Amino acid sequence: QSLWKHIEQMARYARKGDGEPLLRIERPSSPSSQSTAHVISSCFNDMLASKPLDAKEINNMIVSRTGESGYHNRYVESLKEVNDKYEHQIENLKALEQQLLQAKAKALAAEEKIIATRAETFSHIEKIGLPQEQCLLSQFLNEDILAQYDLLIPSQYHPKIHLPQSPPKKTYHNYLKPTVTFSMHATFPIEAEQLACANDNIQSRLELRKDCIAETENRPIKSQGRVGSVPSDRSSNRRISTATSTNQLKTLKTSSFTDPTNANSQSDRCSFFVAEPHEILFTNYQAGKTYELPLTLRNVSTTSQQLRILPPHTSCFSICIDHFPNVEGFIAPGMHCCYKVRFTPESLADYADHIKVVMHTGASLSVPLKGMRPAPVLSLSCVLDCGFCLTGSVKTISIECSNNGGVGNFLFHIPKAECAVDNESSSLQIGAFIISPLKFHLSPGDTTKIQLSFSPVHEGEHLEDLNLVYDNCYVQCIQLRGIAEHVDIRCLSTRLSLAHEIAAFKAEENINNIVSEHSSETEGTLEHPVIIYDPTNPGQPIFKTVIMQNSSNVDAQFQWRLYRPLTELPPSSLSQPGGSELLLAVSSTIESKCSAFSVKPQHGTFKAGETKIFVFCFLSDKAGKYEDLAHLLVFNIPELCLKASLKNGALLLSNGQFSAVSIQLHGCNEHYCLEFTPPVISILEGVPFGAEVRKHFKIFNPNNSIVEYSWNSYADNVMGIVTVDPPTGSIVPGSVIYCELVIRGMQEGLILANLLCSIKHSDNPLQLHMEIYIQPAVVCADVPSLDFGLFPLGYSRALQLPIRSETKATLQYELRQKLIPSQDKDYMDCPCLSFVAPRGELQPYGNVSVTVECKPEVIGRLRSQLEIVVGNKAVRCVEVRAEVQRPIVHLQNCWIHEPRAYVQTKVVKQVIIVNETFIPTQFTWSSQLLGQSSKYCELQISPPTGRIGSHESLSLSLTAKWSAEGVHPEAVATCIVQGMENPLFLCISAEVFGISVHYSVNDGTTESKSLCLNFGSNNSLRKASTMFLKVTNTSAIQASLSLHVIHFPASKPPTPPSAQQMPDCPTPRRNKQLLHRTVNISDSASRSKDQISSDYISALLREGRGACFFIDTASAELLPFESKTIAITAYSDMWGEYKDELICEVKGLASVSIPIKYEVIGCPILFQTTASAGQTILRFGFHTVDNSPIHRVIKLKNSSPFEIRIDWEMFNSIQDDKMLDLVHFCGNPFPRQQIGQHVGTEEGKPSMSDDNSTDCQPSFRVILKPHEGIRADDPFRIYPQQMLLPAHGQGVVDIAFHPTMATLHALGQEIVSYALGYFSIDQQTSNIAHRPTGYDTEPLRININAGITHPMLSLESDDEDGLHFIYPASVFIQEKQLVKRIEKTHHFVLKNSGMSVISFKIENESKGHFSVTVVSCKQENNLLCLKPNESIAVTVLFSLSFVDFKDRCRCNEFKEVCFAERIKAVFSNGFKQAFELSVKLDVPKLVLSSTNLEFGTVFLGRTCESVVLLSNNTLSDALWSLCIPSEFQSVLSANSNNGIVVSKQKSGNESIHLRFSPSSENIYKFVAFLHNEITGEIHQINISGTGSANEKFSDTWQCT
Repeated sequence: QSLWKHIEQMARYARKGDGEPLLRIERPSSPSSQSTAHVISSCFNDMLASKPLDAKEINNMIVSRTGESGYHNRYVESLKEVNDKYEHQIENLKALEQQLLQAKAKALAAEEKIIATRAETFSHIEKIGLPQEQCLLSQFLNEDILAQYDLLIPSQYHPKIHLPQSPPKKTYHNYLKPTVTFSMHATFPIEAEQLACANDNIQSRLELRKDCIAETENRPIKSQGRVGSVPSDRSSNRRISTATSTNQLKTLKTSSFTDPTNANSQSDRCSFFVAEPHEILFTNYQAGKTYELPLTLRNVSTTSQQLRILPPHTSCFSICIDHFPNVEGFIAPGMHCCYKVRFTPESLADYADHIKVVMHTGASLSVPLKGMRPAPVLSLSCVLDCGFCLTGSVKTISIECSNNGGVGNFLFHIPKAECAVDNESSSLQIGAFIISPLKFHLSPGDTTKIQLSFSPVHEGEHLEDLNLVYDNCYVQCIQLRGIAEHVDIRCLSTRLSLAHEIAAFKAEENINNIVSEHSSETEGTLEHPVIIYDPTNPGQPIFKTVIMQNSSNVDAQFQWRLYRPLTELPPSSLSQPGGSELLLAVSSTIESKCSAFSVKPQHGTFKAGETKIFVFCFLSDKAGKYEDLAHLLVFNIPELCLKASLKNGALLLSNGQFSAVSIQLHGCNEHYCLEFTPPVISILEGVPFGAEVRKHFKIFNPNNSIVEYSWNSYADNVMGIVTVDPPTGSIVPGSVIYCELVIRGMQEGLILANLLCSIKHSDNPLQLHMEIYIQPAVVCADVPSLDFGLFPLGYSRALQLPIRSETKATLQYELRQKLIPSQDKDYMDCPCLSFVAPRGELQPYGNVSVTVECKPEVIGRLRSQLEIVVGNKAVRCVEVRAEVQRPIVHLQNCWIHEPRAYVQTKVVKQVIIVNETFIPTQFTWSSQLLGQSSKYCELQISPPTGRIGSHESLSLSLTAKWSAEGVHPEAVATCIVQGMENPLFLCISAEVFGISVHYSVNDGTTESKSLCLNFGSNNSLRKASTMFLKVTNTSAIQASLSLHVIHFPASKPPTPPSAQQMPDCPTPRRNKQLLHRTVNISDSASRSKDQISSDYISALLREGRGACFFIDTASAELLPFESKTIAITAYSDMWGEYKDELICEVKGLASVSIPIKYEVIGCPILFQTTASAGQTILRFGFHTVDNSPIHRVIKLKNSSPFEIRIDWEMFNSIQDDKMLDLVHFCGNPFPRQQIGQHVGTEEGKPSMSDDNSTDCQPSFRVILKPHEGIRADDPFRIYPQQMLLPAHGQGVVDIAFHPTMATLHALGQEIVSYALGYFSIDQQTSNIAHRPTGYDTEPLRININAGITHPMLSLESDDEDGLHFIYPASVFIQEKQLVKRIEKTHHFVLKNSGMSVISFKIENESKGHFSVTVVSCKQENNLLCLKPNESIAVTVLFSLSFVDFKDRCRCNEFKEVCFAERIKAVFSNGFKQAFELSVKLDVPKLVLSSTNLEFGTVFLGRTCESVVLLSNNTLSDALWSLCIPSEFQSVLSANSNNGIVVSKQKSGNESIHLRFSPSSENIYKFVAFLHNEITGEIHQINISGTGSANEKFSDTWQCT
């Protein structure tokens, strides 16, 4: 898996790199192809198509990986890691393969050894046909190595049987060995090991019953039977199995003869009978009950035998016969007898015995009998330790006990108990221990809780022995242990607390977590500890640490309590002998509630043997001396333990509480004092008003502890404020700090006061005297006077007065008005000034702006003064002036007349208002009109209110509207001007007219003379046709226009289409793209324009009227003198002539009706295959003659809201001189047929009785129509000939094409026909919609094309040569031998390329070398059937004998040999089709380098060698053989007498080494023949040479 992850990572890296994309293998076009290359390519993607890297390329990339590209380095690192893992796995696989080979070799050697051993014992072992020996390969395989590679392990399917091995014999003493007399009297041999085992069992069960002891003495029988019944090794098993197999084979012989020697040998081996089972075992038994098991003894010998059963030795086992084959007592070979073995145990102990079977031959068989019950195994320990406990208390522990063996009952028993144990009690008491439950039961795997309580009454260790008795007589010894102690807590030492101890005390943490670093302090023990604190001040804590230890092994709950002593002893008496005892003797039980001492931790648990640190703190808020007594109280102390502790120095207080340790506490507090320098603060030179002045002084601390102080500030709202910086702080004993006195003056004067200093934990504050003088303040204004100017009476005006401070202090100011008396009448003498903030605060050197408002009540001039008062003293004066008058306003034109106005139409005029004074004023027009025309007139002046400036002319807009026609003489409006006593008046008059509207109709280009909406007579279905209605308002009155039709209104579309979605909406021309986005039907935004238009039209026509008129603007507002053009669009989904009326309603006028005419032509029937209406083309293709009818189903969809009946007629197109057809009929030409009635008459004319018209008599009609063909029902037929298409429904038309022999004249030509469907509507039509039917409307047309052709098959092959094959003649050579016959199989695919089902059979033209076999195909009437484009697999077998080939080769003069045959496909209609098959065999041709060999003169005994080269220039290998005459074979020899010369594509050459060795002085001339074994061609080699004894030729050893 890790290797695969690395391969994926490498492929991911490879995809990131640049390069051309890898090609993928596409799915094969043929469905019968078995190739899966495209599946593998799609799964593995680039990894499959990528070029693999060999080891050399990987090493080169690793060596040159140091490049600039980080990606390359990462790629090479990953590649190296994958390569290393690959090499490692290859090495592991090689090691695994080596191990498998070694194991196989060892197993083979072991098996051969076993076979050899068996052959030595029995020489005819191979002839008797014993089964094959068991494979020993699994014994030599290393299963650990196989498991690492997830391979199948032999132990998974063939588990090993671990045979028990006999243990090694031990050496025993002589007294354990059996004596000679005992061995002579014993019925079976007993070894020393068995006696030792019996001795051990006797010693372990002395206290059990005697019958259990007797059973135990028989246990060696079990051991002897187990050892003797199991072979020692695996070879013995095989010998026994071999002997058994031999005996089974001998049973095939006659049973009348018995070899006495063989019988004696069988009796020695006790092989007459076999016990089933070989051992009787009883388990899960109970005492007193009887159990029974069957025993079968089967005769496995070849003769009938008799037997006798000896009963068991013990009384608990018994045997009785159950079934015997005959009465005489003989058991035939293969038969068996049955016995029942009964077992009645007296206890749950183990039992062992045996049954002895004695044969008449003297042989015997022993069957072991065993009663073995799984013994329980408890997890209970032999020692149950309760630990430590206080004397007089009770400690209980819970012990979990589980049973890991068999089921059992258990009972606790006191050994050597004088009295019997009460079995009804639930617990058992032994000494200071109580254990429960007394008895319990545990099944295998169960667990129970055992409660053990320890309650000692005296100190020391307690030990008790207890026995746990099992129900199988086994006794387990258990020891109970516990130790009793008393409370022993000691004070080891006292010292000053460390910093971390004090921090833990203040943070209230657990001081027990602090470990003391002074371990030497814990060595001694203080008998009477005393803590004396150094003198300190109130509020200052002092800490001391006490180290205490719990010397016992029991936890103790403690709590510290502080008590008040009754007598006070001087500290000097504490150091005297007996002083501490006196204080303890007079200790009181009165608890100190508000003590100055505290201790932490105050309470908790003192662990066994733990050393604790306690921190004592002395803290008091008052001065004086303090003494307390601290007792460490210990709770839950038993009375027995309390007495022992009092003897060791503990105290029992008067209130009954137990004090383990008591400590005396002494502390002292002194008053605080500070020294100031200087003692008096004096600043008589003066402090500036509002300024901050600082004066330094110092403070000294003469106390023994830190002093925390706090200064009180001096605050006088009149004079000033005095503070100290810093106001608070702390001073270390004996140190000095420096402070500053901060003075802020608020009023001129002298400050004489004492500043108080408060000290923490002190009730008496300290005083600092001070004397300070404050200087006066300065304030001024930035403006000399305030001038309000001119403003009208009744109004007010405000100005800002800036004030500036020249001092450093914050000032409180106040403003006051001061009147100046005058004799002039034009001056005002009344107060008219007011202030937004008459008094306030002025920051140091800051500015303040005060708002001064002037509001006079009389006309005149104002002269006054404004005073600025600070501290009840005027520091600055400012002069104030103002002028007060009234406004005068008039209208420039007071009369307005409008000569032509319209009802409810606004008239706008201009009104000018003029101010004659310098005073701006406000004007307001009243909404109420005056005059006789005021109730018909609505007047609005804009703005209705406003402000006009001094000497300003203001233009106002006047809007007037009248509600009635006629002459209106006057309407008066009123204007009120602020500050004027009388209002202004404006009069308006007008002549008022009503509304008028004009209508006109046009088609977008020309205007119609008559007021009628005529859409024409050539409108198509589901196509929009639009007319336009122009409505003109010839008045200035706005009116509401409403349009609607009466009979054919359009339904409201679901959503209003946008400009791009409207049908037939002109859009800018765009270039058509080659690729478009795939349309998503569920997404409205991705629909095409045609789909949007179709959905829009369907929504308008959903009422089902067949047509509708959609008004572009059904309602609108006509503005004055406005013309609106409204589009009326007609839509239809049903042909017919429609009439309707358009109603135009204008508010205030009578409605106008405009007639509508709309004629629609077209077909509402759609062909679902082409989605076209009116007509379609149906192509059957080319089919064979006499084929079964070919059916084509066409689905028709009725897109109209009416049910349409269609009558079909079939026509064949012909070329003749006829131009018109005369059709005559009476009544309805296409009446509605009833269910079960025939479609028409014999001649195809309708029946007169089917006319549904009942209102009028049938009329006779004659019509002419263009001649296109003649009516016929062959070769095409249509079903049904009359059909009903429901509204918006579908229908199916079946057209059948049956090519018969009558149409054979059109073989290879196209047959053209067509079907016409005439429409009829059975619903009653109304006057507003008329729809023509039958011959009066265009019929539905289906053009039909078909052709007749011969059946055609195509034979395809996977080879490039197609149906022609080339073989080398060497195919006859197999293992350097010529075969008698060759067979070559080729696979083809036979495919039906036509459009019809073909039935055929395959025939061979001549039964030659080719044979054809069809793999699998559907057959009918012994003919193969193929559907269009269906294919079948065909196997062609080419068979050729070597004799035929050799004859043909000889006839062709050893040139290439060709074989050709024709295979014919015979079709059901008699046509035949042939396929040419040919095979060419390339014949080998041998060429010799030399045909004459002259060896010359050769010395006798010497050898001369010559070489002949054989070459083959053909495509076939050649098999040759060399033939030397027998009389010359001693003279001439070759390195090889036969061989193969490969083709020229490989090498094409081979050499023959001929050796000439003359044996006598003769001249040798003879011919050797070289045969071409394939073609039979023979080549001659002329040999010549001379043998000589002349020594001059002795040097010639070789020649070529």
